[in-house]
Amino acid sequence: MNIAIIPARQNSKRIKNKNKRLFLNKPIIEYAIESAEKSELFDSIVISTDDPEIQAHYKCQAWIIGRSREAASDTATLTEVIQEALMQLEDGGICPDNICVILPCAVFIDSDDLLLAYDDLEYNDCVISVCEYSHPTARELGYIDNIFQMIRPEFENKRTQDIERSFYDAGQFYWLNVKAFKEQQKIFMDRLSPYIIEAIDIDTEEDWTKAEAICGHTRILEG
Repeated sequence: MNIAIIPARQNSKRIKNKNKRLFLNKPIIEYAIESAEKSELFDSIVISTDDPEIQAHYKCQAWIIGRSREAASDTATLTEVIQEALMQLEDGGICPDNICVILPCAVFIDSDDLLLAYDDLEYNDCVISVCEYSHPTARELGYIDNIFQMIRPEFENKRTQDIERSFYDAGQFYWLNVKAFKEQQKIFMDRLSPYIIEAIDIDTEEDWTKAEAICGHTRILEG
């Protein structure tokens, strides 16, 4: 059994009402819901939220589960949110084999991405969406003891093409094997596989503006 979980808390500090704000003329959370629906991978789509408006508006499209005050706090981790959601599902008699946590601002993915990443889950504990750094992080510069210098001087004379590629969490989705997640109690599990995409993790107004420009241009080209 596969379950999609969309975590969408009410309060957002940097972008007000981020999870239900209009993105290219529709609430941003709807992109995540539509990708999950179109993939036809899921027995149920679940929204974990403390937002009464989201609870009321999407109750026909998803199974709504409330989020506790602790799991909706600024300090709550995504791991804790997932753990709470799984406990609520199990209390309702739902015991999924796999879950896909789709972030409510996942506008850079579609159903095909979820399908392709799911194929990789067969041999892994977790498959996450990642972006590749445009420049090798091994050649990063920064302050050490108030002196601006190379953080890893052993790479100073290495050509960039000889340095291993590096990636970062794209903040779009996480496929998790539930048994492995319960055993390891973390998202970035032992058998971790990347699903490489191009995306922006929308955390600021500047991110939002850039994301709308990119997605709007893409939709014009596709149309």
